[in-house]
Amino acid sequence: MAIVFGCSEDDPQKIKIETESITLFSGEKEQIQIESQYEVSYASSNAFHADVNNTGLVEGVKVGEAEVILECEGEAYRIPVIVEGNYDLYIEPLRDWSLSKSDVINKYGKPDSEDDDKIGYLNYSTCKLLLYAFDQDDKIETVGCFIDGNYASLLGKFLKERYHYLGEVDDILVFIDSFNEGSAKNIIMVGVSYGSFLVMYSANNDLKSSINFSRLLKHFKASSQPIIK
Repeated sequence: MAIVFGCSEDDPQKIKIETESITLFSGEKEQIQIESQYEVSYASSNAFHADVNNTGLVEGVKVGEAEVILECEGEAYRIPVIVEGNYDLYIEPLRDWSLSKSDVINKYGKPDSEDDDKIGYLNYSTCKLLLYAFDQDDKIETVGCFIDGNYASLLGKFLKERYHYLGEVDDILVFIDSFNEGSAKNIIMVGVSYGSFLVMYSANNDLKSSINFSRLLKHFKASSQPIIK
């Protein structure tokens, strides 16, 4: 169905937009279809998820949602874009850092292991163990997902189409959910623990100074040892 926009009886059809919405995979491209006698500009609301060039060609970048904003003669029109993943290795954990332990239990049900500041779920999705750690205010501090070592190649592809690789710190691979450190909301760390890959999620409070990656890895190794071994 075409969407027709006009501004007056003398100009009944300023722009006709054939494309109502776009769903595509990371790495795919799709052309926005319009008809207009005026100049039309295009911009993405979030280039981390979807990019668009000056002719309206949209490219899926990272998994997530964005909008393409068209401007024509001083008026703006929005086309929603959903970018899906080619690789669905596991269901990613909750990343709402305001949630408490009881909130997580209400979501997942009774945990397989629990102590004062941690709860764990065995065999959640492809995760051998899904482990939530809570801070002194009982809010989610970090989440760890243990992935079988046989999934090395698939895990790399899974993370690459969702996050931006930042670098390596103390043998831990670091990803963020933005192309810019300052705007990243979450940090994702990948290390090795007991023959599995440990994917750790945490809020990006201060990427450069406040997160001790080695300490976090040791914390999860110690927490998971009785279950994993």
